[in-house]
Parts: sequence; C-alpha cells; structure tokens
Amino acid sequence: MRPNALKLRLALSTPAAAGLGKLREYFAYHGVWSPGVRCLRQMTIRSKVLLVMGILAAPMLPLAGYVVLGQSQEVRLNTQRLAGMELALASLGLQTELVATAAALDSGEPRPPDARTSADAALRSAYHDALHRGLDIRETWERGRVDVDRAIAAPIDHSAASQRLRQAALTALQDLRIHVIYSSGLLSHGDGPLQAASALAAEVLPALQEAIEKLHHEVHEGVSQGRGSEPDRHALVQRQALALADVLRLEQQVRQHATMSRGDLAQQVKSVRDLIAMVQRDVMLPGASPDLTPLRKTYRQASAEVSLLRQSLAAQVTEQLRQRQSAAVAMRTQVCVALVVAILLSGYLTYCFFLVMGGGVRQLQQQARRMADRMARWDFHLQWRFDLLSRAGSRQ
Repeated sequence: MRPNALKLRLALSTPAAAGLGKLREYFAYHGVWSPGVRCLRQMTIRSKVLLVMGILAAPMLPLAGYVVLGQSQEVRLNTQRLAGMELALASLGLQTELVATAAALDSGEPRPPDARTSADAALRSAYHDALHRGLDIRETWERGRVDVDRAIAAPIDHSAASQRLRQAALTALQDLRIHVIYSSGLLSHGDGPLQAASALAAEVLPALQEAIEKLHHEVHEGVSQGRGSEPDRHALVQRQALALADVLRLEQQVRQHATMSRGDLAQQVKSVRDLIAMVQRDVMLPGASPDLTPLRKTYRQASAEVSLLRQSLAAQVTEQLRQRQSAAVAMRTQVCVALVVAILLSGYLTYCFFLVMGGGVRQLQQQARRMADRMARWDFHLQWRFDLLSRAGSRQ
C-alpha cells in the first residue's frame, strides 16, 4: 500500500474524523434546518401546533398588555383630572362666599345670605370624591382645614380677629386649589385648547377675580380714609398701584389663554378694562377725587363678567373632561373585548384543527387497516393456490 493512502486511512480513522463524519451526516439532507426538522419529528401534531401558537403569541401578549395598561392609565388620569376640576371649583366656591361677605362689609351694601356652610359641605363632598379617585391631597387638606373651620364659625363683622381668620382661610383654600390643579394633571393633558380653557377656569380667572376684589378694597379704603398723613398716603398709593398691576397682568393672561383656547373670550371681560381705565384716570392721577358710585358699578360689572365667564368655562371644561373619560373607558372596553374575542377565536380554531387532524388520522388508520386486510387475504389466497399446485404436482 502506498504511504499516502495509508496516511489518509489513518486520518479518517481518528475520533475527530469520525465526529466530523457524523456532523456531515446530521446536516446532509436539510442543511441548517436539520435541528428543527429532527426536533419536530419527535413531536406530535398537537405539540407542534401549540408550539407555533406559543411562538406567535409570545411577542403579542406583552403588546396587548401594554395597550390595555395604557388605556387604563388614560382612564385613571382622566378620572383624576375630572375630580381635580370639581374639587378646585368647590374650593373656589367657598372662597367666593368668604370674599362676598367681606366685600359687602367694605362697600356697605346689603349682606348676601350666609352660604358658607353649604359651600363647605360641597367642598367636603368633592374632597372625599377626589380621595376615592386617587388624588393624594390629604396633607394639604388637613393642613388648612383648621383655618377654614374657624373662618366659617367666625361672625361676619369688621373685627380684626374675623378679618385675620378670613384671610387665613382664603390662603388655605388657595393653596388647596393650586395643589389640586397641579397634582391632578389638569393642565397637562396634551390638548392645547382644553388645557388653556382649564387654566382660565381654574387658575387665571379666579386669580383675576381676587385681584379685582383686592383693587376695589384698596380704592374703597383710600376714599374712606381721606387724605391722611403723607406716609399713609404714600403706602396707600403703593398698595393701589400693586393691586392695579395685578389686575393688568392677569387681564393680559386672559387674553393670551383666550387665544390659545381658540375662543373670543377677551371681549367678554370688557368691564375689566373699563375698571382699569377708571382707576387709572380717577384714582391714580395726582389730585384725583374719585367718585365711588360709578366705580362701584363698574367693579360689580367686572366681577360679574369674570364670574360668569369662569362658570361658563368651568362647565365646558367639565363636560369635555367627562367626554374624554367616557371615550377612554369605551376604548379600553373595546380593546379588552377584542383581545378576549381573539383569544377565544384562536382557541376555537385550534380545537377545530385538532378535530380535523384527528379525523384525518383516523381515516388514514382505517384505510391502512383495510389495505392490511386485503394484503392478508391476498397472501392467504396466494398461499392456498401455491399449496394446491404443490399437492397436484406431488400426485403426478
């Protein structure tokens, strides 16, 4: 034997060569698909179908869960925004009652009916509803609740103690309203016009109404005190100028938010601009002697316009939030129903497939048995003919 042939045979007889040969044999027929083919050969048809369904469902189930969680999150956020809007309006209602009594005392007008208790009951109801809907405002509520209770129980008069209690309650209610607005996400829901309208109804217009009340109080106090000493007049002019600057700033914010909300809202607060012009002309100019009668009339018109616009916007925002809430709940329901229907339909079709495959296998088994029976009878017939011919041959 030649040396090269001997070396080749020795090389092929080594364990490494044997393993390489087995590996080539493994991939000989199906190439890279051999592992999958050989694995599926060992599985039943039911196991194969379940495996394919599991592979298809593995990436779809997390996506479906993400969609359901997203819709549930949208429902929760809309619920909290609606609860925040209702609580902010209830807080503002009690603030309005406290301010109305003080304004009536300052102007000497007939005092309106005391509605502080009913406004506080509405505030408590809105607070418990907000807690039930998931708003975390308990700490702010409890921190200012003592001042609010004292102001409601205090008599309505000009005493320093009553004014101090009333101011502390107004501050507590304002802190509660601001905390509710921002913790509920009322101003961060992505809808520009609705967000601007929410800011107007819950933040800007209430602040404008408070600024108008403060300006009227400062002007009325200045006229009531008369000329006074020079330091007192200087301090009074400073307070009036600051109050007028707040009204001007907030009126400009109303214009800006009105543009964002796509509504002609700025024309609905015309009396506010009239009040600003009247105060600048009749109060702030040196040597001016203001007449409280037209000033009080313009103040009432401005306050009524702001209050009416705030109530109108609050009703619109509340209705839109309820519509968004209903739409979010409906969308979540549709998604859940679609998922349940898809799962049930998939299970139904899979079971039908098993039934069809089972029937086909049974038919194949029956045909195989019939063929086996025929072959057996044919073999028996051949064997009988052979035996018959053999006996006939032996007799001859």
